[in-house]
Amino acid sequence: MKKLADVIELAKFASRSVVPAAYRVSRCQVCDEDVPGTDYVCGNCLATHNTAIKNDAFRRLNKSVPQAYRDCRFGSERVAFTNPDHADAVARSNSRGLIITGAAGFGKTTLAVAKLYQLFDAGRQSCFFVSATDLARAARSHPLGDGDAPTVNRARSTGVLVLDDVGKEKQDLSGVVSDVIFYRHSHGKRTIATAGFGVEAAVAAYDDGIARRLFEEDWVILGGKKQ
Repeated sequence: MKKLADVIELAKFASRSVVPAAYRVSRCQVCDEDVPGTDYVCGNCLATHNTAIKNDAFRRLNKSVPQAYRDCRFGSERVAFTNPDHADAVARSNSRGLIITGAAGFGKTTLAVAKLYQLFDAGRQSCFFVSATDLARAARSHPLGDGDAPTVNRARSTGVLVLDDVGKEKQDLSGVVSDVIFYRHSHGKRTIATAGFGVEAAVAAYDDGIARRLFEEDWVILGGKKQ
């Protein structure tokens, strides 16, 4: 995979050559087949490379999602047990911020994970799931003076984050949950959060700024009779 990545960079350099593409023929640096035009890597090897990248991204995503939720997809039997109006609202959400609230047992995490897989399948390969409790625990257990915990860095930087059970974290002396919410909002990153409270409780638990960042875009409230 490293060799393929190096070859692709070489191909980008070759594409800037002054020799017209129609007159260039090279050898694929991976499989040694003739490659007409500007590339130093053939289409088959490039497809293999891209597939390997996507498979690796999927493994990383899947590892972060709790095993009990890895079958959550829109249209699956698991999601069919939730309210169809709620599922449709989450599936259609296209905002950078989405919060799903409601009582335990109504499917907040189920719908959040289904949305995460939907976005991954649509091409958003940098996706990550973490609970607020695990995020706070990672920050708390990381050695002082050694930068941020890998889990915290990934929660900040990933393209799409599910932050599950916001408000359930305890002993979050570092304020890492608030920090991640603030950082992702300021950098325009897509965040899907689940919580058992509404705006007023969020203000009490954090502050008005964090509550606004959580609730200012799409908000799906789960309630009513379970389907």
